[in-house]
Amino acid sequence: MTSIDADKSDPTAPQTTEQPWPDRRYAWFVVTLLVLAFTSSFIDRQIVSLLVGPIRADLNISDTQFSLLVGLAFSIFYSFCGLPIAYAADRYSRRWIITAGVFSWSIMTALCGLAGSFWQLFWARVGVGVGEATLTPSASSLISDYFPRERRGLAMAVYATGVYWGSGLALMIGGLVVRAVENAPPVVLPIVGELRAWQTVFFIVGLPGILLALLMLLIREPVRRGAAPTSGEAKEKLAPVLPFLAKNAGAIASIFMGFTLLGMVVIAYLTWIPAIFMRSFGWDAAQVGLTFGAIVIVFGTGGILAGGFITDWLTRKGHQDAAVRAGLYGGVATIFLAALAPLLPTPELILAGAALALFASTSTQALPVVAIQFMTPNNLRARMAAIYFMVGSLLIFTGGPTLVALFTDYVFRDDAAVRYSLAAVCAVIAPIGVLLMFLALKPYRRSVAEAAAWE
Repeated sequence: MTSIDADKSDPTAPQTTEQPWPDRRYAWFVVTLLVLAFTSSFIDRQIVSLLVGPIRADLNISDTQFSLLVGLAFSIFYSFCGLPIAYAADRYSRRWIITAGVFSWSIMTALCGLAGSFWQLFWARVGVGVGEATLTPSASSLISDYFPRERRGLAMAVYATGVYWGSGLALMIGGLVVRAVENAPPVVLPIVGELRAWQTVFFIVGLPGILLALLMLLIREPVRRGAAPTSGEAKEKLAPVLPFLAKNAGAIASIFMGFTLLGMVVIAYLTWIPAIFMRSFGWDAAQVGLTFGAIVIVFGTGGILAGGFITDWLTRKGHQDAAVRAGLYGGVATIFLAALAPLLPTPELILAGAALALFASTSTQALPVVAIQFMTPNNLRARMAAIYFMVGSLLIFTGGPTLVALFTDYVFRDDAAVRYSLAAVCAVIAPIGVLLMFLALKPYRRSVAEAAAWE
């Protein structure tokens, strides 16, 4: 049986490394498909950051309530559905799980366009999160079976560029769509009636994802590698997640929280930088979207690839803590850049500062999953990734946007002060994240050394 024919056998049965690795060109083709899916997910997820003004006006809500639409509504079930979905991904076809997820989140994004109240939009956003919970645990498990250890950092970083392609395209395309629908005649649907401009945007960005779901069927299941040894006559039905967590508690807790706090910086930037330009400098959605969207694509993608390159380079140099060490480097740079950029006096300087801050902070954001894969046996990988996202996503997508909104609404009490709120939040959380990652280095090295024996 060749490696690319692995889907003809039982894809859930762990195999040994005697099997050859899949053809590198096909492996990168799979990564490309996964990047497209991740890009689509972030377009659907991030489009709301350009719609803060009309959504607040039409639904009569505050910045804090809007931040809950961006964060809590999306992340609450995204986080908790990830673990059972990941359990399925550790045992069943990851291709079919991803296909179902892409289809469902696309439908739910379109349904956001039917919302006429805060709670209707809140629950539609919950549905988007449930669908998107299928992707990264399944994708990270696939990538670990398509690439050997010394190439996984870059492969995972390329996959993670979907965050910034999606966020940037959401801003760029979304800005143009907002301008177009604002100037177009009202859209009237049977039964639903007339749609507001921001509601139409959700239909336009959501429905094409149905076609993307069909592309996911081109992915083949690779041979599963690096399973932990099992005992007993029957195959292990439920891998020991809790003993693994207990044994590696020090490394896991520090890694999870360190990367999570730096992720909060990234999401806070993606959510509130557009509002800074619209509120403080009078830019419209299209101008903000095209300008900041291009920065997100170039510097977000560049940062995350840089993190992957550095991780692979450190791995080849023999550093067992390569993923965490690379994240530590990016975190140190984030401390000095993220709090400064929003305070600069002109929009041009803010854009330049935001570009550098995004490059530094995004360099860390492919690395938590890479770090988890290095320290985890195969039959736990999707579930460990899901546990990280259960913790990380809830805090990142809720904490990043909402902390900034709370400062704006209750500390400064001025919508125009959002730039100061963003600076204050970043100045507090980034240093704590870096400290936690530094504390993780020693226990993480011990965990990786043990996991390496299974590959």
